[in-house]
Amino acid sequence: MTGATSVWAVTNGDTYNHQPVSSTIPYGPFPCKAINKILWRTTQTGSPMLLYSGGMPRASYGDRHCLTIQQDKDHVTLDFTSRVIDFFTVHSIEHEQEFDEPSALVVLLEEELVVIDLQTPGWPSLPTPYLAPLHSSAITCSFHISSVPPKLWERLVNAGKAQQGRQHAHGLSSQAGSKTAQRKQAECDPSACW
Repeated sequence: MTGATSVWAVTNGDTYNHQPVSSTIPYGPFPCKAINKILWRTTQTGSPMLLYSGGMPRASYGDRHCLTIQQDKDHVTLDFTSRVIDFFTVHSIEHEQEFDEPSALVVLLEEELVVIDLQTPGWPSLPTPYLAPLHSSAITCSFHISSVPPKLWERLVNAGKAQQGRQHAHGLSSQAGSKTAQRKQAECDPSACW
């Protein structure tokens, strides 16, 4: 069954349990894409954080690149413009720590790197350190230029600040039951930047 998640109880004994404790199809009941990778992170709140790529309905999202974050009643699906290569969480790896407490989600996409803040409500993306992914531009060479005129430098700085104000350029969609709130991708109009 594609698009399904199951949880089994792990015991230290020799008994093997053939039945999962819970099984769900997060975006079912219709046929869904396979879940390619899944992470389970523990938190002090008692509700684990579940992160997975794939699992979306085939009919609506067959050609989309999604990653889902779920914790208790919070459920966010990240809809990216390029393929998800891999992802991991930044969390505690100390053996003395009882909980993972993930602080960030790092997603390597085919065309960019995205970091999601898992400690801020709504799980916003962190500002990128560049104006636009290099992959999406026709850059064929680069030069080091010294003595940049102050007016040009000021415009570059302002363009970066303007982009940071429109940071949710990854098509984040928040899902709560049957309600979906879409955030439209913000694009920088070159005439507005210069």
